[in-house]
Amino acid sequence: MRQDATESIPWWSYLLIALLFVPSFFWIAQDYRVWPWDQAWYGEVSVDLWYWLSHSLYRWFATMADGLDLKPPLLVWIGQLFISLNRISGSSERSLLMFIVMTQFVLLVIVCKCGQAIAPNSRLVPVGGVLFAASGQLFAGLSHQYFVEPLQAVAVAWTLLIALQSASWSKPRIVVHLMGALTVGALAKATTPVYSLLPCAYCLLQLVRRPRDNSLATEWKSRSFQFLAVAVGGSDALERHDSTP
Repeated sequence: MRQDATESIPWWSYLLIALLFVPSFFWIAQDYRVWPWDQAWYGEVSVDLWYWLSHSLYRWFATMADGLDLKPPLLVWIGQLFISLNRISGSSERSLLMFIVMTQFVLLVIVCKCGQAIAPNSRLVPVGGVLFAASGQLFAGLSHQYFVEPLQAVAVAWTLLIALQSASWSKPRIVVHLMGALTVGALAKATTPVYSLLPCAYCLLQLVRRPRDNSLATEWKSRSFQFLAVAVGGSDALERHDSTP
C-alpha cells in the first residue's frame, strides 16, 4: 500500500509555501485601488454579512441565503469572517484579500500533497509542482483579487488528490472527501463540476471495483474524519436552503 501523502507532508513544505506569499502581503499592503464590478459586490456582501452577524441574526440569515442572488455564495460566507482582521489590516479590502491568500496557500498545500502521492520517495516532484503552480501569472494575479476562482481551484485540486489516494483510502474516506470537494466546488462556482468530472469518475470507478468493507467504524474514530463529515453535512444543508426559491 502506498504511503498516505496527506499525512506525510513535511513541516518545511508549509514554510516554503508560506514564504512564497511574502510578496503578496507587500502588494496587498500597498494597494489602495477601489475594487471594480464583481469584486466590489462580493466585498460589499461580505461586509454586510459581518455587520448583520452582530446586529440582526434575521438579516444575517437572509443575506446568507440570497445576498448574491443566484451566484454560489461560499466566497462571501467565509470572507465575512476575515472582516474581523480590520483592526490589524487597516481596511476591509486588505482583510478580504488575506482570505484569498489563505485560499491560495491551501491550494499549494494540496498541490504539494498531490506531488507526494505521485512520487512518495521524491522531494523534487512536490516542490517542483508547488513552484511551478506558484510562478504562474494567473495564480499570482488572482492572489490580489477578490474572486471565486481560488476557491474553485482548491475544490478541483482536492478531487485530484482524492483520485490519487483512492487506491489506498477506505471507501468511507473517499466518499466523505469527495462530498467535501464537490460541496466546496458547487458553493464556489457553478462550472466546477466540469473540471472535476474525470477525477470524480475515477474515484467512482475505484468505489465500484473495491469490495465492500466495514471501515466506517474505524474511520469514525478519527477526529478529522468526524469534523469533515459534520462540515460536509452542514454545508450541504446550507446549499439546499440557499437554492430554495
